[in-house]
Amino acid sequence: MLEVLSIIEHETLPIVEKRRPGDRSLDSGQVAMLAKLQTLPSRAFTWGHKSIKWSQFCGLIQLGDLVLEILPKIHGKESIPGACRAALVYLLRKAGLLKLHKPGSASINLQKHLLLDVFIYDFCQQIRGQLD
Repeated sequence: MLEVLSIIEHETLPIVEKRRPGDRSLDSGQVAMLAKLQTLPSRAFTWGHKSIKWSQFCGLIQLGDLVLEILPKIHGKESIPGACRAALVYLLRKAGLLKLHKPGSASINLQKHLLLDVFIYDFCQQIRGQLD
């Protein structure tokens, strides 16, 4: 079962030997997977002493059974992941990179859904549009 860890850009995550579900950290195996990723921008994160600090990067990264949901840092909203997620989805929609058909509808409450769910919902809506 996948676990989703929501973090804010510029946040530092400690690197530990053994990570338990729910911990705000990465274990050495997850760090090894992250180091092998070549699809991330070169400055998406920086290595620290037993830590990783995220830079100006937002998105999803799957490291085995852990999915990192990296959300934008919104002044005053850092403690509310739903607000940061909603801001990112709004920006993606404005840029034309996300095509949610009913952005303000009750059918998708961005504050309660993970970014992965929003992307899957958008993908399903686009497929449905192709089939109609």
